[in-house]
Amino acid sequence: MSILILIAIFGHLFPCIAYLIAGKRAPFFYYLISTTASIVSFLATLLIATRNHDFFPFKLFSITEQIGIAFHIDQAVIVFALLCSFLSIPASIYAISYMHLNEANKKASFFSKIHLSLAFTMMLAFSGNLITLFIFYELLTLATYALVKHEDTEKSNKCAKTYLSYLILPSVALFLPAILITYTLTGTFTFNETLHVVSSGTPRVMLLLMFIYGISKAAIFPMHGWLPKAMVAPTPVSALLHAVAVVKAGVFCITKVVIYVFTMSDQANTQLGSILSYICGFTIIFASIMALRKESLKEILAYSTISQLSYITITLGIFTANSVQHALSYMLMHAFAKITLFFTVGAIFSATGKMNKSQIDGIGRHMPITMISFTIGALAMIGLPPTATLLCKAHIFSEALSVKNYFIIFTLIVSTGLNCGYFLPIVFRAFFVDSGPIVRKRVLPYSLIFPYLLTTTVCIGLFVYQLYKNGILV
Repeated sequence: MSILILIAIFGHLFPCIAYLIAGKRAPFFYYLISTTASIVSFLATLLIATRNHDFFPFKLFSITEQIGIAFHIDQAVIVFALLCSFLSIPASIYAISYMHLNEANKKASFFSKIHLSLAFTMMLAFSGNLITLFIFYELLTLATYALVKHEDTEKSNKCAKTYLSYLILPSVALFLPAILITYTLTGTFTFNETLHVVSSGTPRVMLLLMFIYGISKAAIFPMHGWLPKAMVAPTPVSALLHAVAVVKAGVFCITKVVIYVFTMSDQANTQLGSILSYICGFTIIFASIMALRKESLKEILAYSTISQLSYITITLGIFTANSVQHALSYMLMHAFAKITLFFTVGAIFSATGKMNKSQIDGIGRHMPITMISFTIGALAMIGLPPTATLLCKAHIFSEALSVKNYFIIFTLIVSTGLNCGYFLPIVFRAFFVDSGPIVRKRVLPYSLIFPYLLTTTVCIGLFVYQLYKNGILV
């Protein structure tokens, strides 16, 4: 089993080396290497998921008995690792096609950075202790920083510095000290039942705040500022940051902390749940209002991501036996929908050069497949059929009602209305407002269309599966 984990993790390192050695090659070379590596990583992860009962935690190497690189498996690991490894397949295909179509420079370097980021994401996913989690959290920051500044313009370099400062400084000032305090209180870094900290009081509250603000990849207000700045990067990077690697790594880290550092059934968590509810609730509504005010489609999606991430964290704050499962489900559904949205926005730009919502009048008539996929992704963000986030939101609503957390219910209702306010007008303008002939720069290749057709199909498929699982569809 340990061999499978190493294959799942290090499979993405092979393309990094291959691209740098090979240099500039034909697109087929990139497709072959990237797709093969991504499929191998996914298949290894799938085998791990089906045989996880045979797995025992193991250390890759140790410095001391407590400090070392260790890997383990639990429910959260399986969901996050499967999600990342599967989405790396369409993300790799899309990135190669997009960069070739838009005649981007330094392709070999770009694809190497993409796979390095995916490798660090997989390493973070399988982390077996807080030290391993922190190390790969930081390495992921550095790898994606290189992607944000890839174009090497004055604007991209400035935004990359903002990105780095938002992610590195909080992690060093808050995340790392929180880990050390946890070790002082428990005597261990390992993810197991002995990691739980003191049962009540101020230390728990302060520790929770240090973790959620130190893990700034989760983009909880006011640690969200890096995310819109990262939109300066090419669209494939935006898709990677917002759906596969960085933001999901943030909420995954918080999920691990909530599960192992704070018990899920302790009555003392009522206070912690209230704190998380108010912080995340404010983030959800604030980001949704900001999205309403934006003109650029990528900026709208950026603030939508900030809002949607806090759906996951606010669900964890319910602190019930089912809340982790519902949070992981929402993370899964959101990832497929959000990457679909970024893929389609990139396709619109590649075909027409348009990137603002005021420029897409009538575009649904000229690019129906692309805009139908965008619409499915938008409906998922709102929580409407035929997408599985409808049932995910219903479960979160029910769970919040069971613990009488009416603020979460209020937040869900208000944010759903705001989501309608900034997504539905885009869909309406694309299909029902005629702007006359649209000049297309180029016809999109199937290699660019296939990735979002795949993720759109999965969005609908997950909805059907949820209906069947809940006994609604027999």
